[in-house]
Amino acid sequence: MTKKQLATTAEQLPAYLAQGQGARGSEQVESDDMQLPRIKILQALSPEISKADRKIPGAEIGMFVNTLTGEMFESATIVPVYFVKKWMTWPDRDKRPTEQLRGVFDDEVEATRAKLYDDDLVQYTPTHIVLIVSEAGGIEEASIPCPSTKIKVSKQLNSLIRMGKVDSFAQSFTMTSVNETNAKGDFANFRFTPAGFVSEEVYRYGESLYEALHSGSVNISDDSLVDTGDDDGEGPPAGF
Repeated sequence: MTKKQLATTAEQLPAYLAQGQGARGSEQVESDDMQLPRIKILQALSPEISKADRKIPGAEIGMFVNTLTGEMFESATIVPVYFVKKWMTWPDRDKRPTEQLRGVFDDEVEATRAKLYDDDLVQYTPTHIVLIVSEAGGIEEASIPCPSTKIKVSKQLNSLIRMGKVDSFAQSFTMTSVNETNAKGDFANFRFTPAGFVSEEVYRYGESLYEALHSGSVNISDDSLVDTGDDDGEGPPAGF
């Protein structure tokens, strides 16, 4: 593994830092030593809304939160860079509420073998590794796990990307939320709308990240791929 890192670019640097020597002090930090921010969509029972000790002022259903920084937002411009397919093995939350994720696996067979009990849940979790581009031009890397009801949205985004007939990281999309209903109730889901081609700067950034991920010189930690559930943050989504 190289020391190439998954990092954030600052929107603006003071002049004295722009002429600096780079990110000194992090020479030994590798991708396994960091967590790629996850983008989570808030639901009615998300702890950021429902739990007093974790509640974020202003948090509302359908808003997005960066799980690393705690930043909340209602929409964003995203650039898809890489698509990851994983399977998670979870304990039955109702029967074993204190037990944690069994593991993250590359295929369903491996995940099934990791089950400790017959009622353990194997959950397919497609994940999009993206760039979030701010209005000021700042670029941040993030992951968007899409298990359960989000799988269909992930498929829609993949279809839109393929229709573009260019590199995924040449295309931008506006990410918003939409209210949906199924047999178990109402919930918020992702919506991705095409927003045109990216600038050359963003394209080159996306290309570099894609090559690092595709070659394996940068690994994505399991923490960046696991959607721990929008209802209570302690396990797989229960209900949706």
